[in-house]
Amino acid sequence: MSNFGVKRVLEEIGYRTPIYALTKSDYCEYEDFINKTKAEVKYNGELKSIYGHLETIGSGKFPPANKCRKLEGFPGNFQPWEIRTKNLRLFFFYDHGLIIICGGKKANQKKDINYLKKLEKDIPRDVHQTRITGGS
Repeated sequence: MSNFGVKRVLEEIGYRTPIYALTKSDYCEYEDFINKTKAEVKYNGELKSIYGHLETIGSGKFPPANKCRKLEGFPGNFQPWEIRTKNLRLFFFYDHGLIIICGGKKANQKKDINYLKKLEKDIPRDVHQTRITGGS
């Protein structure tokens, strides 16, 4: 069984809404996505746009509907959202703060959404308790 947790990210920006990244057995897909994307210089502008959208969400507002949307077709309380740029996607959900699940490229979007559906069955409903009771 995988160990899920959360870790605080983008703390230095001081968003009103705390932003966390989901970890699975100490692996953080968000950090992996950011590092790989930064290495591809052509996506740096889009990465800045994603940070801007996170800042908007972190301040308690939402980006325009064409930049951020709720994904349909997910059962139960798991309601992922997608921040989108021309080529990049960032998937997240809310649970006592914004929790980033993973990121990807538009070309892999269907694969990423199927991954979210599979992951949804594994993420404990109380993943936020990890943060509250001592998660990083």
